[in-house]
Amino acid sequence: MKAIPDPNRNTKALPNSSSKKDSGCLLQLLGMLVLLLMNCVLLSVLLFMAQMGGLIKLPTWGEVQNGVVIAQATSQARIYPSPTPIIPKPVKTPSWTPTRTLWLASSTPFVPPTFTAPPTFPPSPPTYTPIPTLAPVVQEAAYTPTASPSLPLNTLISKIVVNKQTLPLSSEARSAVDWAAFFGKTIDELEFQNRLPKSDNPNIGFVGDPNGLWGQIPPNSYGVYSGPVAALLRTYGVNAQARRNMSWNQLKTEIAGGKPVIVWIKGNLEPGAGVPYISSNGSQTMVTPFERTALFVGYNQTVSPAMVDLLIDGTPQKYPLSDFLSSWNIFNNMAITKGG
Repeated sequence: MKAIPDPNRNTKALPNSSSKKDSGCLLQLLGMLVLLLMNCVLLSVLLFMAQMGGLIKLPTWGEVQNGVVIAQATSQARIYPSPTPIIPKPVKTPSWTPTRTLWLASSTPFVPPTFTAPPTFPPSPPTYTPIPTLAPVVQEAAYTPTASPSLPLNTLISKIVVNKQTLPLSSEARSAVDWAAFFGKTIDELEFQNRLPKSDNPNIGFVGDPNGLWGQIPPNSYGVYSGPVAALLRTYGVNAQARRNMSWNQLKTEIAGGKPVIVWIKGNLEPGAGVPYISSNGSQTMVTPFERTALFVGYNQTVSPAMVDLLIDGTPQKYPLSDFLSSWNIFNNMAITKGG
């Protein structure tokens, strides 16, 4: 039996047309690359020969010709068109940050610099400022009053009548009217107290309320000093003299002459010191708590220690002379004496 050929089967191999087409394109591309490479080589040779002959001068890196920036790299020049001039951008200066520097060993040995010592000069002698010579401090001996040859060592005024004060702070008024009565002038204590001028300065008038608490200092209820009291006594016809810084001998002279003296003291002659006080008018005076007055009527220097006789709030009192002088001194030896 004869075989019947299959019409759908191609027993003959067909040529591969796609492979032929790809091979042709590859050959054509390779030829173009060879041609381009030859042109580049030729152009490079021509440029090299022209430069060697001085016909062409290639600009250095960064030069600008006719608005074109020329860049040079190795032996080949590239041209970058620049339609507008290039303006460098501002560079921000970095802030300085301290860093440690690592020193590496070097093949060259380090030679320290040679310093020339400054010239030495002999030291100048020190300058001394002479200290001023101070006068030696002489310690004053304790004051021991001695009787004057013309003054007795023991004197007492006995014929004097005194009374207790009516108000807590009316010792100045009580002493004034008892003192005036000794010289023959009768004055009512409360009348005298009410006639005293009023002020926050005891040198000008009575400070505070006579019914106030004893032991305070201005501007609280306090009292009054010798000036206003003597001035008011003179209005009653008694020649009263306000005294400051009166000496011990002057005080004894008054007593020896038979005239009692109003003195300013602190309390029951307690030790103390004055306190500076500035009143509303700007004047300064010394004040102290427990200010009061007494009548000084006698002294006795024939005994040891020497004693004084005071009339305080209607009561006779004896005190050591040294205690009296210390207390009296707080008020700058303030007193009221009888004028001639």
